[in-house]
This record gives sequence, structure tokens and C-alpha cells, in this order.
Amino acid sequence: MTRKIKFIIPAFAAVFALMFVVATPYVMADMDEKRHGHIIEKINAYCDMSLEEQAEVIAKHNKSDEMVSKINEYCSLDEEGRQAMMAEHKEKWGGADYHKKHMKNKFVELSPE
Repeated sequence: MTRKIKFIIPAFAAVFALMFVVATPYVMADMDEKRHGHIIEKINAYCDMSLEEQAEVIAKHNKSDEMVSKINEYCSLDEEGRQAMMAEHKEKWGGADYHKKHMKNKFVELSPE
């Protein structure tokens, strides 16, 4: 190998690794906001539907009675109440720490087979 190539390949790898390290937190934060924003948009669209359309959505997505009651409770609230309900939901179920712990527990529960 020529002397130039010996330095170019590690330099390229270092720049790539640095870009990955710097960009990852921003991408992850953006993905979390998109995920929660997308859910809120879907629930708000459900709230604006007629009862027949809501019944179709429930049947199509096979929602449990508990889930339907929570969504209907959300729909009955004003904007401040909706934001408070979502904040409570995010606090209880959201966040990377909860998901990491949950996935670790699921992995530990797996049998060796």
C-alpha cells in the first residue's frame, strides 16, 4: 500500500465515527418526538370521527375495551386536560429507560431454546 492510502483509510474511518457519535443523540431525540407526535395526531383524528367511523377503527385495529375507554376519555377532555393526560402517560410508559429495562427483562425471560 502506498503511504497516502495508509493515512486516508484511518482518517476516513475516524471522520465517519465522529459524525456518528455527534449525530446520534439528535436523531434519537427527533425520532422520539415524531413517534409521540404521530400517536397524538392519530388519536385526535379518531376524536374527530363519527361514531360509525370510530367503531370501524376499533374493529380494524382490534382495540381492547380498556384502550377504547382511555381513548374516549382523552377525547372528552379539553386541550389542557389532553396535554396533562399525555404527560402522565409519557411519565408512566414513555422514556428510553423504561423501554430498555422492559426489553432487558423480556430478554432475560427467554429460555435457552
